[in-house]
This record gives sequence, C-alpha cells and structure tokens, in this order.
Amino acid sequence: RGYERFIKKPIEAMITEVLRRKIESDQVNESWINYYSNTFVKLNVGSINGVRRGMALNVLESEDWETVEVVQVGKRSSIGVVVRLLDENKQENFKNYRTNETKPYPKVNVGWKLSTRSLLLIDNGA
Repeated sequence: RGYERFIKKPIEAMITEVLRRKIESDQVNESWINYYSNTFVKLNVGSINGVRRGMALNVLESEDWETVEVVQVGKRSSIGVVVRLLDENKQENFKNYRTNETKPYPKVNVGWKLSTRSLLLIDNGA
C-alpha cells in the first residue's frame, strides 16, 4: 500500500498497418547462411504511451511466442518489425513447442494485439 504509483502498467498495442516485408541473410560460417524475414508494421502507440525504441511487444495470440521490436517511435504511433528465421527452403515455418509439429507462421495482419505483459502470464491466463 502506498507504492501503487511505482507499478508500471503494461503497454497494450495493435498493428494498424503492415508496411513491407524484406528478406535478409546472415552468414554464420563458410557453409551456412541464415535467412530472415523482416516484416515492418505500424503500431497504434507512441512515446505518450511509454513506448521506446528497442522495446519488445509480445504478440498475444502467437503459437511461437513472437515479438514485435520497436524500431522507430513517434508521439502517437510507432514502427516495429516482426523477425522470423526462415527454414532451409526459405519458408516462414516454426516448430510448435506444444505439439512438436512444424507449421507455417500466420501472415502478419492488421489487428494483431500486442503487449509488454509477460508471455508466461498470458499463457497461464493472467
């Protein structure tokens, strides 16, 4: 009691626009290259909501615990990026940790809900 003002509330956000998708590579060694897709999105939160560059927002209904990293912050909106490691066929697939099956990622869409809340709390219904 009396410390409520020090408790930070989670930032809740939503994707309002999917801007562009870009494929990048990272050479691990002479025989191995990792490929990534970077999907840039516009968010409905900005600096007045407490958003900062480099902040990670959790995708609330992601099967792979995805995040959106904030790369640019405006007063009322921000730009973020969803980074996905591509498989050997350069496809956006992931292994579902619950079912142990490989599945395609869903398309990044307008309306996705994001939060700074812990995914462990979200996964347990908090």
